[in-house]
Amino acid sequence: MVVQMTTAIFPVRANPPHLGHVISLLKIKDDYDKIIIAISDNTYDGIKPQIIPVEEVRIILNEIFKHYPNKYEIVMSKERFISRKTFDDLPSFDVVVTGNVLSYENMKKQGKKVRFLERTPIYRGSFMREAYIKGMEYEKRHFNNHGCS
Repeated sequence: MVVQMTTAIFPVRANPPHLGHVISLLKIKDDYDKIIIAISDNTYDGIKPQIIPVEEVRIILNEIFKHYPNKYEIVMSKERFISRKTFDDLPSFDVVVTGNVLSYENMKKQGKKVRFLERTPIYRGSFMREAYIKGMEYEKRHFNNHGCS
């Protein structure tokens, strides 16, 4: 009897990586033999600020999942899954697991098997980016009002 291994790919911007990513990845841990975490390396889209460099995202995720060396593989993705049409830069996978509606729709259109995973409602990158932007605005006002540059 041949046992079929299943490999999922979990595309992320992880800008920044947060507990929601970790919870989602641990939630699907037992559903697949291997999970590839594909970090998009074109994270600046002109709308959302880059909180930390993408290479630091890789380092953080490697550290978080280092105790699962045969379960999680972290790779860089040359393109976001919301617009991706080719997959030649990625390891082979069976299913895309995503909480991004645009990625889900595009992968369906590309004929890929896709699983939609509801995002964690409390831990969202948008909350962190908003706090980051407000903090930067506060710093600008504070330093400008006190003669600092």
